[in-house]
Amino acid sequence: GWQKPSDIALNDELYPRTFGPVWPKERVPFATFLEEHFEVFKADLDTILADEGLFDYLRQLDRNAEGLAVWPPDTRGHVELVSSREEQPFKAGCSVANATCALLRSRPEIVACPRAAAFFARLRPGAWLKPHLGNSRRMAAHLGLLIPDGPIELNVGPARHLRWRAGEAIVWDDTHVHDARHYGTNGT
Repeated sequence: GWQKPSDIALNDELYPRTFGPVWPKERVPFATFLEEHFEVFKADLDTILADEGLFDYLRQLDRNAEGLAVWPPDTRGHVELVSSREEQPFKAGCSVANATCALLRSRPEIVACPRAAAFFARLRPGAWLKPHLGNSRRMAAHLGLLIPDGPIELNVGPARHLRWRAGEAIVWDDTHVHDARHYGTNGT
């Protein structure tokens, strides 16, 4: 039986204590890819944000359960670009984020993985994405695109107070309990 939340990490059976909850981004080729194409991803996000209401419109087109663990409600949102678990993996967001989706189509981590997902996500000020964990054989790679001032933190298992930085990737084992908080007052 498990004694503490970090005992639940399901990837440990497949990759026994490889790197722990947070992986060195240098060891993950997809993280390097994300950082190399930061300007492209940010430009597509800027295009979406420049059209008032477009982010929320695209968010409504492909809603899933990812936002259910957030408090207060509707303070986390995302524009889904890819969900390989579905018959049509590339989503409506790709109609606006053309360059981003073209790059994602070039990656085996996206097109050959049965559990791949990619999206533009945002936490509004005051948001708390409550502790949760993902399914086995799932890693997460986040790239900071537009980071407002103020503390915005990610906790993954025993790794605490991780911070997103524009242009830098964070890679973690999604099967460790994790949460995120936007303690600041700025942001969209």
